[in-house]
Order: sequence, then C-alpha cells, then structure tokens
Amino acid sequence: PRIDLLCRTLTDFSAVLQGQGRDAIALLRDHVSLALDGAPQVFGWQLRTAQGVERPCELRLARMPGSVCQLVRCTITDISARQRDER
Repeated sequence: PRIDLLCRTLTDFSAVLQGQGRDAIALLRDHVSLALDGAPQVFGWQLRTAQGVERPCELRLARMPGSVCQLVRCTITDISARQRDER
C-alpha cells in the first residue's frame, strides 16, 4: 500500500553495500550533504525490488531552491536495460 512506501527511506530499498563495498547509509549521507551544499549529484546505486533482486539505478540529487527547510529532490532511473545494451 501507498502508506507503507511513504513511511520508508531510500535505504530501505537499497542494497546494504553499494559500489566499491561502501555502506549505503554513509554513502547516501555524503551525496545528500554535497547536494545540500549546492552541488548536484549523479551516481550509480543498487536498489532492491520487492522480491529482493538488486537492480542497477542512477540517482540524481538536487537541492530544492527557496524552501524554508532543507530539501533534496531525488530522481531514480532504472539503468538495467542501458547496462545490458552496453555489454
């Protein structure tokens, strides 16, 4: 249900270890910090499907301008087809 999704964070749907064996929470925290400082972020990320299968994605983070509180927009793109075509 929709409410279940709204109560979760990105790391709830992420592989615990990301590229180069980095901890997902620490890596995402670093990228969010850079985005909040005004540096848009684009990077690879491994998400898990509801069945637990890892899927390669590209994340784009950008600070939302003009907001009273600090907000970051996250766009997620499934890049599994692109990676398959590149092989």
